[in-house]
Amino acid sequence: APTIAAFRQTVLAHMPAGFDVLFTGYALTEAQYARAILQGFAIAQVVGLLLVAATLYATFRSWPAVFLPLATVGIATVLVLAMMQLSGQRLTLTNASVPLWMLVIGVAEVSFFIARAYEEALDGWDAQVPVRAAASALWPGFIASATTSAGFLALGSGHIGLTREFGYNMSVASLITFAVAALLIPGALARLGAPPTAALRAI
Repeated sequence: APTIAAFRQTVLAHMPAGFDVLFTGYALTEAQYARAILQGFAIAQVVGLLLVAATLYATFRSWPAVFLPLATVGIATVLVLAMMQLSGQRLTLTNASVPLWMLVIGVAEVSFFIARAYEEALDGWDAQVPVRAAASALWPGFIASATTSAGFLALGSGHIGLTREFGYNMSVASLITFAVAALLIPGALARLGAPPTAALRAI
């Protein structure tokens, strides 16, 4: 991108009056394609956040049940992107979609913990309710995470490098999301206190 920008600036600066320039070539096409991909996934990410947030609120009738899953997936996404950077991966068509896939799959995993805590709260609330709920949701949540991870790991057996990287990244992402949820959600729910009445009615 810096080379293309410098080339474009130099040509335009020395172009005779009355002439137009059409920049073309493989490098320019590749750069424009990459920009279009990033813009498309950025828009999809924002739309996904809004739709998931609306669905969570419609389901749980509670703002903590909206923010906690999104925050959990956000933390997990940062960790996965850091892993991708440290492993020397480059931004590709498949890797650019990892944050969106994490949002789609990760929120579903985290919702196990929220739903169980709210179900436990129907019988009364104390500081141990989120702990008991997490304990009861830990095993099914782990099974869901592990099977999702295994499915994505299967993509790592392919011969296409882009698919292999995506499979490895999403396999790790599923487990990291579950780990962050198990560590974050029970304590956060305990500090937030009893769910609102509307949430209990929804449950």
